[in-house]
Amino acid sequence: MRLMHPTSLAATSDAAFHRAVPLYYRLSLLLKERVQNGTWARGSVIPGELQLCREFRASRGTVAQAIALLVDEGLLLRRRGRGTFVVDREPISARTKLNGPVRDYLYQGIPITIAKADKAVVEPPRPVGAFFRLAPGEQSVCIRRLRISGGMPLSYAINYLPWRIGRRVTLSQLRRQSMLRTLEKNLGLAIGPIRQSIEVALADVEIARALKVPLSTPLLLIHMEIRTRQGEPISHGQTYFRADRYRYTIEFPRIPATDIKGTGPARVRQAPD
Repeated sequence: MRLMHPTSLAATSDAAFHRAVPLYYRLSLLLKERVQNGTWARGSVIPGELQLCREFRASRGTVAQAIALLVDEGLLLRRRGRGTFVVDREPISARTKLNGPVRDYLYQGIPITIAKADKAVVEPPRPVGAFFRLAPGEQSVCIRRLRISGGMPLSYAINYLPWRIGRRVTLSQLRRQSMLRTLEKNLGLAIGPIRQSIEVALADVEIARALKVPLSTPLLLIHMEIRTRQGEPISHGQTYFRADRYRYTIEFPRIPATDIKGTGPARVRQAPD
């Protein structure tokens, strides 16, 4: 999907994205693409701010913010009196980018720590209460965790659990392992169906502050609902990942369409590639 016109930040193929995401962040995506595809070679000096202002029809403040964002990500380097250069090495954030599945990423050998964690008894949002089949006003346990890697925020997780289960989960357990493993290993629960969905979400004030990203930054949001083998709902979680630090990869074999039989007499035929 093309996010914006190559020479104008005012144009975009996605109106919702255009309204929600700041101009400087969208410009940073364009500049990052030039670094990643080799348009701006490693070690080379990039065009000056005034030249970029003219090219993208943006204010100098917008250009400066976009460049500062890429400097923070380790892609660009400012040298006083000489200009801004493309870093002549692979950035740390790229070397520490993680791959799914989510529940296993703590065990990939990459140092990850819980920077912040808290636990509280709250009345959950209505969809969560409906998932747990709670009565109006009934409370649950909410656990929030901020994970960091390489000194930078990676993900922010919000988990809700029924009170009788959540009261037995400790923050010390979750500093060492995932929620799923805690429910299995420490609470002895027999895990049954797990429902996981993935979508893009824009960072609100709480999430943006935790992950140190601009407000309304697009993030990878993974929902996870866990039930016991008896079908009892025991965990409802949302984990927000910085898209520049996490990649979710799925690999699956291709099944020829001629091997797939429908419910009727007709057989699905393989379409030409």
